[in-house]
Amino acid sequence: MKPTVDKVKAAVEFFHKSTVAAEKLKSTQCQMGMPELRPKQDCATRWNSTFYMLKRFLESKDAIISTLAIVNAPVDALTQEEWEMVREACSVLEPFEQVTVEISAESGKAAEEFYARTVRMQQKTHCLTESQPYHFLKIGIMEREK
Repeated sequence: MKPTVDKVKAAVEFFHKSTVAAEKLKSTQCQMGMPELRPKQDCATRWNSTFYMLKRFLESKDAIISTLAIVNAPVDALTQEEWEMVREACSVLEPFEQVTVEISAESGKAAEEFYARTVRMQQKTHCLTESQPYHFLKIGIMEREK
């Protein structure tokens, strides 16, 4: 997957460095009836920036392929298999991104709830003794039914 992500990064960097390529991408998107979306760059310290970069790249796939060919870009084009890898990576990462956004938007409420549930489970499992080896299993089943 890394070589594919590296190819995407190189193409995105190319569009950010070349005003001619960026303008051509915009006009190609317009001609194709697509929204004018600028490629998003990856940031090493934010995992979801890679997701956003891949997602935006995929959303503009046809315009990117066309523009890279027209401007004779010095970057390697993605193969069909690599485009499929990008699509699959976006599908896998989407739920993680949604959870990240939810947790961030709730100002710690979700994290507090997770902590509270963890404490309750620790308190309930504390009573586990040698004479009741299945007590923990019963508690887990009862907790799920709530």
